[in-house]
Amino acid sequence: MKTISNSALIGQILIILLASSGVYFNTLFNGFVYDDIYQVVNNPWIRDPHTIIKIFSTGAWGFNATETNYYRPFMHLIYMFTYALFKLEPWGYHLVNIVFHAANSILAFFVTSEVMKMTRQDPRGLWTFMPLIAAIIFSVHPIHTEAVAWIGGIPDLSFTLFFLLSLYLYIIAEKKEPKMEAFFLGVSIVSFFIAMLCKEPAATLPLVILLYDLSFNRSRMSVSFCTKRYSFYFVVLGSYFIIRLAALGGFSPVNKHSEFTLFQSFLNIFPLFTKYVYFLFIPVNLKAWHSFQPVLNTYDLKFLSALGLTLSFFLFSLYTFRANKIIFFGICLFIVPLLPALYIPGMGENPFAERYLYLPSLGFALLASMLIVKLSAVTSYGKIVVSALFLILFAFYSTETFSRNYAWKDELSFWTATVRESPDEPLPHYNLGAALERHGHLDEAIEEYQKAISLKPASVAYKALGEVYYRKGYKNKAVLEYYKALELEPQSSEMHNEAGIILMETGNFDKAQEHFRKAVDLVPDNPKLRYNLAMALSKNEKIPEAIEQLKIAVKLDPSQAAFSSALKKLSAEKN
Repeated sequence: MKTISNSALIGQILIILLASSGVYFNTLFNGFVYDDIYQVVNNPWIRDPHTIIKIFSTGAWGFNATETNYYRPFMHLIYMFTYALFKLEPWGYHLVNIVFHAANSILAFFVTSEVMKMTRQDPRGLWTFMPLIAAIIFSVHPIHTEAVAWIGGIPDLSFTLFFLLSLYLYIIAEKKEPKMEAFFLGVSIVSFFIAMLCKEPAATLPLVILLYDLSFNRSRMSVSFCTKRYSFYFVVLGSYFIIRLAALGGFSPVNKHSEFTLFQSFLNIFPLFTKYVYFLFIPVNLKAWHSFQPVLNTYDLKFLSALGLTLSFFLFSLYTFRANKIIFFGICLFIVPLLPALYIPGMGENPFAERYLYLPSLGFALLASMLIVKLSAVTSYGKIVVSALFLILFAFYSTETFSRNYAWKDELSFWTATVRESPDEPLPHYNLGAALERHGHLDEAIEEYQKAISLKPASVAYKALGEVYYRKGYKNKAVLEYYKALELEPQSSEMHNEAGIILMETGNFDKAQEHFRKAVDLVPDNPKLRYNLAMALSKNEKIPEAIEQLKIAVKLDPSQAAFSSALKKLSAEKN
């Protein structure tokens, strides 16, 4: 492949920087939306550097004692760094996302350049611009809006950065003298480890490296070659899983899709895969919450068509293994990082999300750029025609991306748009209700919570509806909603406690006592629950038992003056 001058190289990098940052410039005016409130605004870990040990020793939501499948300590470290610079100014967090995306786009350019050097292609025409074309496609592709425009997308951006850096260093290491080769491989391995601490799909890197060598170093692959090149990656991979296991207390402790059998989860791999391919090629009608209609049997037409398309894709991949190394590696770079997103038991509430295509889209960009340069050589006018088509594609992608960013402007506009795009999904209605409640629009919040419940009754929605009724002064209605929530989640100490508080305010001390007692039985070491039970007991003139509960509360938390004061008062009444 013909090399380019330093000035041309700098010029191309500047073009990539302008493209990747320009299409996301308007996100600097966006606020916190979706999980940003939870994992940034209300995250105490990012405010205190002393929490680093907790960050590395617990799951991603350990700051809220929530059980999770995710182990992402570097997410918190990035937020901590950003908080140190910008506090809770949203534009600072959006700027960090843009910087990560621009860096990833540049790495896409360098990785593509190295892949190109591994083949002997005709340097004429647009061939020398293929890395630039691939990087631009990657930088402006609309499928990236969720990962870049959403502050919560930083795990995808950061793991991609260290994944591509590790891959790039691995590729160029073999061109160095032995000492420098060992150095580059060492830094690549460190980068691989950091990538896994950003997000779990980074664990697919060793397979990508193996497929890279099968594509371009097939003749050199021997036992000694594989041992030298791969062993430390697998040692690091094993170490990561040990650390993850210790932090989470299990390999994958939460399954939010337990309604599916393992076989049904397997069946849905194929429709999910074809849906990802579709949105990568046709990035229109993008949305934050995609409806997931699972297939449950093998004779479902949706499954059969998806299976046929997937098998055709697989057979084409096998053909390219010998026919075209770049196409084969591009397909691998698309499929392999996407594999974890196809494992439904390990996914969140929605198995399909656009952000999962962030890194895999580089494989698509590689294939698209190669198609463009090959078409340019078909006729004498090919270069002009293809250049015009590329400019049209660039304009379409950029416009779609820039306009899509506005959907992430603030939580009200975000959830309003999401409800409009996915009206039959309960979670967007619930989250819109929560956003309306936070902004004081209580009547509108009630409507959204009721819509969410009508689509799928859930304890969290009943509880939220009860809270709004309580704020509006409808205490009896609030109690009824808590009862509905408790029917679905009878082991929730929090809901028993809150139902008891409202019952106390309505004068129903017997029922309040009953709920407080259940809350204490469920969480006996919570002093606040003990105190509430004591207050209900005192109202029911059960002073001796109330005193015993207060003694336990004081013992559990001696710093609470209210506990000690209530204990003295009741003890005086008893005497």
